[in-house]
Amino acid sequence: MHFLKVEEGEKIPEAIDLFLDKHNISSAFIMGIGGFEEAIVAHFDREKAVYKNIDVKRKYPYIIEVASLIGNSVYHGTKYYTHLHVVLGVDEKNTIAGHLVEAKVNPFLELMVIDASDLHKEFLELLSHRWLGLK
Repeated sequence: MHFLKVEEGEKIPEAIDLFLDKHNISSAFIMGIGGFEEAIVAHFDREKAVYKNIDVKRKYPYIIEVASLIGNSVYHGTKYYTHLHVVLGVDEKNTIAGHLVEAKVNPFLELMVIDASDLHKEFLELLSHRWLGLK
């Protein structure tokens, strides 16, 4: 198990992928809380087989509260396939949830990364739809 504090201004999922690479982790479970400056959250449209993006911007003076971040990552070929879902508090009355496409951290993001490299073969089998393009 590893702990990662992602600093202000860093981008997600890039910071996670760099951490996994640095620690030679081929498969991982990821959980976290913290804050974002901005984010893109997506919802899958099954009929059109595409993700519809929603831009989430900070409403001053609030940060975008990351109430929950959970996901996994697996290395295949030449890159990580990191899949994250979030629940974001936009202000005192509104939340948004969905697939996290990308985000800019503000002020920080606290992550727990569980190394599941010993399950890499199982991860590859379970998550192969990500690089095969299957929906």
